Amino acid sequence: MKLFFSTILATACLLFAACSTCPQDKRPPGLFLGDLSPIKARVGFGDYTVNAYPEPQNAKILVDGKPCAYFIFAHTNSDVTYKIPDGMKSFTAIGIRPSGNPWIAGTFSFEVIVDGKSLFKSQSLNSYPNYQVPISITLPPDAQILELKTDNLGNGFADHSIWAYPFFHKATDRGY
Repeated sequence: MKLFFSTILATACLLFAACSTCPQDKRPPGLFLGDLSPIKARVGFGDYTVNAYPEPQNAKILVDGKPCAYFIFAHTNSDVTYKIPDGMKSFTAIGIRPSGNPWIAGTFSFEVIVDGKSLFKSQSLNSYPNYQVPISITLPPDAQILELKTDNLGNGFADHSIWAYPFFHKATDRGY
């Protein structure tokens, strides 16, 4: 059990280091989910978008204070489903909200479901430092379907949920 928690902590540290040091023009390793067509994309308000935030006034998409060039915007409650490509061993992302707009309080959660089984569920985003939820899961062998869900936790006002740096990884490209 101790090894499990150490692995999770080390992965989270690596994930943050990768995202905070990636220049906007340098693509992180792995397969960006935005390059795939989702099987289903249901959002609570507006549209599902890739690398575009529909309400940019005074809001920026930042991770560790730096612009994020690879993200999926899906307003809560959302459910975006992808077929997992062959050879993928893990999934990483950072759950965030846009920065710079005080109306976006971050009162929502992120969940990752693989083949119908929840493998990750966050607490409310506003309970995490800097409104950033590190997400890193190992995909079960022969995993087929990945679902990214957000939940407004009963308050759907301005729940602009963003999956920053959502990437599938093969074993060879996961090490940042």
